Amino acid sequence: MAVKDKNNIIQIYVEGHNFYYDLIELTGAFGIKGKVYNNIKDQADQQDYLLVSCVKVSSNIVHIETIISKKGRQLTSYTDKCIINDRGLDYLAKKSTIKRHVKIGAYLCMKQIFKKELEWGTITGVRPLKVAHKHMDKLGNWDDVQKLLMQHYQVSEKKAGLLTDIAKFQRKYIEDIDDKKISIYISVPFCVSRCIYCSFVSNTIGNCEEYVEPYVQALLFEIKQCIQYLCSKDYKIENVYVGGGTPTSLDCGHIEKILTTINSNINSSNIREYTVEAGRPDTITREKLEMFLCNGVNRISINPQTMNPDTLLLIRRNHSPEQVIQKYKMAKDVGLDWINMDLIIGLPSEDEQDVKNTINEILKLSPKNITVHTMALKRSSLLVQSKENIPLTDQVTVNNMMEIVKENLIRCDYKPYYLYRQKYMLGNLENIGFCRDSFESIYNIKMMGENQTIVAFGAGAVSKIFYSSDNRIERVMNVKNLTDYINRVEEMVQKKLSALAALTKYTEQGYNT
Repeated sequence: MAVKDKNNIIQIYVEGHNFYYDLIELTGAFGIKGKVYNNIKDQADQQDYLLVSCVKVSSNIVHIETIISKKGRQLTSYTDKCIINDRGLDYLAKKSTIKRHVKIGAYLCMKQIFKKELEWGTITGVRPLKVAHKHMDKLGNWDDVQKLLMQHYQVSEKKAGLLTDIAKFQRKYIEDIDDKKISIYISVPFCVSRCIYCSFVSNTIGNCEEYVEPYVQALLFEIKQCIQYLCSKDYKIENVYVGGGTPTSLDCGHIEKILTTINSNINSSNIREYTVEAGRPDTITREKLEMFLCNGVNRISINPQTMNPDTLLLIRRNHSPEQVIQKYKMAKDVGLDWINMDLIIGLPSEDEQDVKNTINEILKLSPKNITVHTMALKRSSLLVQSKENIPLTDQVTVNNMMEIVKENLIRCDYKPYYLYRQKYMLGNLENIGFCRDSFESIYNIKMMGENQTIVAFGAGAVSKIFYSSDNRIERVMNVKNLTDYINRVEEMVQKKLSALAALTKYTEQGYNT
């Protein structure tokens, strides 16, 4: 996302709909701050830009009008109408159609005013691949899906092609829906230091060592209680993902307790993918790696983010590029061959040459997965909260960085296999996971595709309960605070068991009809 110009504000007034949040996200994608006002008359003399978005429904015809003005003078407008056929369309489908037209009107007006096109068009959500899959379900042809993305969402040809290529690759996993297959996620919210861009639920372990043991004990209780229920109802755990934070910031004994508790309560023969994030090279030891292998882990992450030592120091990662290489080779030597490596483009102070150096060094190691993240400016990060004047990468440069990385990865036979977006991304870009043949992460595809139940344990963990017949997700959230989680873990367990019991009843009724 372009950095917002604090001097430019669009005041938003809506009538006949409540898609104001979508309009705020869209204005943000243009680098402009959007604010919603309830009374246009009270604001008309005060605003800089004013966006008025109106929807009127007459029978089955929806009329959409968008106007942008400045200081009382109309600058541009857009009118449109769509026909809503009552037959075969439920309430959510009608709402989605109207929202799409509202966003197109706002997009085309802002495009004209600000002389700028967004490669992602009106798609502002985290999961653009879900849009591609939804339309593939209806159209059955990838060429038609790509054209629709360009016409109905104003997505550029390049991004529409990227989306359809990845969606095509994922399709066998998206279509593979089995209510009894689930994944589990384990949250280990500790890290050895906090990177300046980090917004995750994470605690610097040196400052809260007294909480580690009670946290692990609470986590083990939650895992055991819920997994025993799942197995009693014949759920099959397909993927296990241990993330954070940095799980390897814990000592070997604590991590082993977590893994053995999982393994002793499940049928491990069902597991296809067992991942532990070992993201910080300075937390990796041979003992931990050998223990992973003994406990069935078949995939780990070792995340350099950059191979520039000056940047690593600036972003507060206490390791060197040499340690990345050393720990990667150690993991391979132990027998952990399936390794993911995360990179971030757009890190402060870096230019295209730094990114070229990073990707060249990583390609020498030839990991099975490389995940390319675009720098995101999260409000809770030290980077945003700091009063230091740290220069940010401009849009042209960060776009060039992404192209450099993609071209080098494709040249070396890596394929893009999953994609997601975040708020406040530099350049209004995306995060892309790349893989070598047959090494796509099923968990990543399922998690972003939201077509499988993922039961999550630990502080800040969010379980996603998938109701397949309704294509609906219900979220069950654990508290984020460490002490709250430790003290309230029984409450977290009961809430999760209730949600799982409801899912079980739903699936069993489906099987019996």
